[in-house]
Parts: sequence; structure tokens; C-alpha cells
Amino acid sequence: MSATLTTLLNFNSGSADNFAPEGGLIANASGDLFGTTSAFSTDSEGNIITGGTVFEIAKTAAGYASTLATLVSFNGANGAIPFGSLIADAAGDLFGTTVNGGANNDGTVFEIKKTVAGYASTPTTLVSFNGTDGALPAGSLIADANGNLFGTTSAGGANGDGTVFEIVKTPTGYASAPTTLVSFNGADGSAPESSLIADANGNLFGTASEGGANGDGTVFEIKKTAGGYASTPTTLVSFDGADGETPFGSLIADTNGNLFGTTAFGGANGDGTVFEIKKTAGGYASTPTILVSFDGADGETPFGSLIADAKGDLFGTTSAGGANGDGTVFEIKKTAAGYASAPTKLITFTGADGEQPFAGLIIDATGNLFGTTSAGGANGDGTVFEITGSGFVTAGSAAAQASDGILFQGTGGQAALWGMDGTNIVAGGTVSPNPGPAWKTIGTGDFNDDGLPDILWQSASGQAAIWDMDGLSLVGGGTVSPNPGPSWKAIATGDFNDDGHSDILWQSTSGQAAIWEMNGTAIVGGGTVSANPGPSWKLIGTGDFNDDGHSDLLWQNSSGQAAIWEMNGTAIVGGGTVSPNPGPSWKAIGTGDFNDDGHSDILWQNTSGQVAIWEMDGVNLIGGGTVSANPGPSWHAIGTGDFSGDGRSDILFQSTSGQTAVWDMNGTSIVGGGAIAANPGPSWRAVGLV
Repeated sequence: MSATLTTLLNFNSGSADNFAPEGGLIANASGDLFGTTSAFSTDSEGNIITGGTVFEIAKTAAGYASTLATLVSFNGANGAIPFGSLIADAAGDLFGTTVNGGANNDGTVFEIKKTVAGYASTPTTLVSFNGTDGALPAGSLIADANGNLFGTTSAGGANGDGTVFEIVKTPTGYASAPTTLVSFNGADGSAPESSLIADANGNLFGTASEGGANGDGTVFEIKKTAGGYASTPTTLVSFDGADGETPFGSLIADTNGNLFGTTAFGGANGDGTVFEIKKTAGGYASTPTILVSFDGADGETPFGSLIADAKGDLFGTTSAGGANGDGTVFEIKKTAAGYASAPTKLITFTGADGEQPFAGLIIDATGNLFGTTSAGGANGDGTVFEITGSGFVTAGSAAAQASDGILFQGTGGQAALWGMDGTNIVAGGTVSPNPGPAWKTIGTGDFNDDGLPDILWQSASGQAAIWDMDGLSLVGGGTVSPNPGPSWKAIATGDFNDDGHSDILWQSTSGQAAIWEMNGTAIVGGGTVSANPGPSWKLIGTGDFNDDGHSDLLWQNSSGQAAIWEMNGTAIVGGGTVSPNPGPSWKAIGTGDFNDDGHSDILWQNTSGQVAIWEMDGVNLIGGGTVSANPGPSWHAIGTGDFSGDGRSDILFQSTSGQTAVWDMNGTSIVGGGAIAANPGPSWRAVGLV
């Protein structure tokens, strides 16, 4: 199926819509689209009268609303000319930057509060830059798990070459002044126009559009330290024109930490490039690998950032070039040897359907792409568009992987996903943003019943959060209310009421179990389970031992004894202890269906590393035994999944060095599998299966 462009909205400078959207879009959990327009007007003395907008396009039963809702109109005093895209917090509040305006006309960081009725009609100015602490912030923001905001200014700072800043979240809101982490000096970069990304350790990465050794821009890293952040950036790459020039867009990273981005100019034809900076044992390669040099006919001047699908294919926009000179949407296919050397043009804009797409793309749960053009369309004032049939593969789709995938979390809090086909990694990468080390990934489930796995988190304070995912893209979700507090631990997900939505299983320090029946992030039922086995019993996870479609509970006590509670919602409808008792040297790891009979089985591992499988029918042990090979105590069984696609559960292991391996199982027999080639290292923990 070929890619098809649909214009969702034509901006109109003669109406209240405003016009010229330079930034990209974001979407909430309902699929509503949010963005900014950057057009402005001045009075006879040059003072800004109107300075752009923040808008919403509502998702409807039939598609999208044909008119937008203007949430905020900037007036100079409260900011002017938002170039960057927005971000949203768990409460739905929107955050962004304006290049100009504010108290000193050096730009602002703003918040638009989510209200019961919609959104506040005026922005809250969090920071007005003053030149010394930065000026002209053109990029988007990112946030850490504590809500602290990070971004760049393209000018100002100690040397006038721009800054990287942090705005600290406080108990009452946000600090009114930014903390300048870095002031660029030209030699280490100048004019950073893009937003930042963070790795698993909290290190920040970005691009400077100018400066560096050759004046053609840089890719930089700002190291996270015990005391905060390094005050000087590490220059990873200084572009030299031949390998690219003027990187405006933000970076993305894959699971192995390789960085990808675009330069607006330079390369073999001077029309811009797509590049990769490889992660090495010692850090990063000092020269970029040029994946594509645009030649005008296949696109020209890519300003926006890239996105990657579950197969590793890259997608982006060029603001010019193509058959009509009005820009393109392109794909760079991942190959066995690396990447295709020429882009595939998915869309060539004609002017009538839009022109000059400056920002990158976003995707929805089914792989449809969305973006903006800053000009063109029916009125020449820009558009919002949707592309269907692009071939974008989401992580939950059949094209993404032939078997279950693996969810990782790094020591810094960063999550990553590997889409698997047997022991082959066919897709994956890190998930943005990084919530930080205070948040732990519990596992995955399908909380909104869209067929795609979502991520369940819990913070050190006990707070739960759900990330509604489309592949590697966070498309919705947020925190779950109330917060049960730190005495409650989220154990696993399951479907206890058989409604297709994943639910959350909890256990308190007293041993009490509780179930939250969920619809997205909303608790729609559940409660504590009447019986409390006490603190000597630990919940291991969930399974369906009686094959009734309702998740059941697997327990183990300090003596090694296992027990099963067959559940219907929060009601115990059957079950009991499992005989025999393997003793305290054996740990129940989780559940799976190793003999494909529809009843969950139990996976065990003892202190020597030996693995055993108990094939179950309810609480009755009907088969199984120890598995012949013993991987040894340095290998830990993580969980079960179907990596071979044969309907039987397989076993995922991870060693103390970080290496992962899969045993393809048929009952207790190992029939295939092996080590997974890429080793994420000991700082990455395999959390479970996707």
C-alpha cells in the first residue's frame, strides 16, 4: 500500500486560526493533536501585538475536527513566536518555549494548565530569559522523572553562543530563574536550536547548529555527575561540511546507544544529510557515519528530527526539494548491513497540500504519521497533515516481531525495548523521556485495550504511572490516582475481570494483596483481596491456572511453599497450596504455558542456577521437571515468553554481565535458542517480556 496524504487542517491568516506552524505535534491519550503557530504582528514601533498560538485539533469519531481550538494567543508580554513543539506532563499540563517576548524580549518558558473545562486561556510564564541566562529558546523541552525541565537557548549565556538550562520543579511549582548548566563558547558549539535527549544515566545529548572546530555545528554530550552536570560539554562530533553542516533537529538513540540526526546543509551535494554516531566501548565515534546525502530531487534541507519504527527504519521530513521543491516525507530503510544509502520518498508536497515542513513527525497506535507544514495548503498559510499507508511498523504489530520482545531498564531509569524474532533483535531503542532512577519499571500490559503493550511504572513514593505506548513512542497515559504509598509494591499486571484491559496487582508490606481494575489510567474497580496470607508469603506474579480467562495469583512463602489463588476480580474462587514443597533453595520466577494446554505452568530456579518447570492444571502438578542444562548461578531466569512463535513459553535469561539468552522450550526440553548477539551491559536490567 502506498503512502497517502490527507490534509486535516488548512491554516488561514485571515481568521483567528493564526498561521505558520514551525513546530511539530504531540497527541494525548485520546488522540487529540496539539501544536504551535509562530506567525506574529507588530505595531508601528515594532512592538509585538500578536505572537503565535497554541492550538488543539480534537479527535472525533469520524477522524479529526476540521477547525482548531486556539488554547492560547501570545501577545509579546507573555511570550512570542513559539518555534518548538510542546510537551505534556502526567496531569495533561502543556509546556513549551517562545523565541521572543517575555519581560526582556529574550524568550520564555511557559505552562498551560489543564483545567476541568479544558485548558487555561493564558499561559503561565515560568521563566523570562534575560540574555545573561540565555536568549531565544527555539527548541522543545524535556522533563525528568521529578518534573525538572531541560532545554536550550540559541543565544545568550556567558559568551552569547547559547546555553543548556534546567528549570527545577519545586514543591510549589517551578523555579522562576533557570539554572544554566552550560554556556557555549563557539569552539564547543554555538546556537543550539534543538531539544535535548537523555540516556539511561541521565547524560544529556544535543546539537549546536553552528560553531565547533569547523564552524559547521556539533553534536555534544553533557555528563551527569554526582553533583549535577558537567559545566562544559563534551564535543562528540564537529561537522566539516563534507559530512554535514548546520544540525537543527534533535537526536534520537537506538537500544545500543547509537545516535541519529539530520543536518540541514552539507554532505555530498550540499543539500543536507542523515547521520549516525556509533556508540563504542570507549564512548562515541568522533566522526559521523553519513547514511544519506540528499540531492534535491530526493529532498533538501531537513530541519526536523527523525523517528524510528519497530524495525529500525528512519522517517523524517525535508523542508525543500522533491519533485516540486516544496519538501518531502522520507523513509530510510534498515538493512542487514546497516541502512539504505538513498531515501524512499513517501510524500512529495505540491504546495497545494502543503510546503516547507520544518518539524519532524509523530505516529499513532496504528502507524499513521502526523506533521505540519509551515506554508502552503489551501490558503498558503500551512497545514496539519496525516499520512496513512506509510509502512511504519509499530512494536505491537505482527510486522514488528515474530515473537515476544524484551523490556529493559537502565540504572539511570531509562527504559528500552527490543523487538525479537527468536534470538534476533529486529527492532528497538530507548523510550523517551527518561523518568529517572526514582521510577522502576514493573512490567507491561495493555491498559487501554488497543493491542499494544504499555509500560507500568512505580516511583519510590509508591506512585504508579502508566505509559500508553505505540512502539517506542509515548502517546498517552500518566500517573494513577490515588498513590497507595511506599508500603505498597506493584507486583505485576493481569486481567482479573476479563475485560481486555490490564489491571494492576499490589502487595503491601503486611502481605495484603490488592487489585486495581483499570481502564487506561482510571481505576474502574477492584480493591483489597479479603484473605491476607501474611508477610511470609510473597506474590510472584499472575497466570491463568484454571483456564477461565481471569488472571490468578501465584504465591511463595519463605519455606519455599507455592500456592495458587484462582480469582474472579478480587474474589478468591479456588486454589490452594501446591505439593510438593521444593524448599527455600528454589525460587518461583513466574508463569508460562510450556505445554500449550491453556493452563499456566510455574518456572523455578534454584541457587545453583538449575531451572525446573511444573506443568499445572489448577493447583495440581501434572508434569514437568528439571531442565537438563544448568546455566549456572551467574545466569538468572527473568521470565517467560514465546520467542519462537510456536505457542509454547520459552525462557529469558540474563547474566551478571548483562548478556541475555533465550531457551526455546517444548515442555522441559530445550529445542532451540541461544545467546542474543547484542549485550546491553550490566547497567541494563531485563525487566520482563513485551
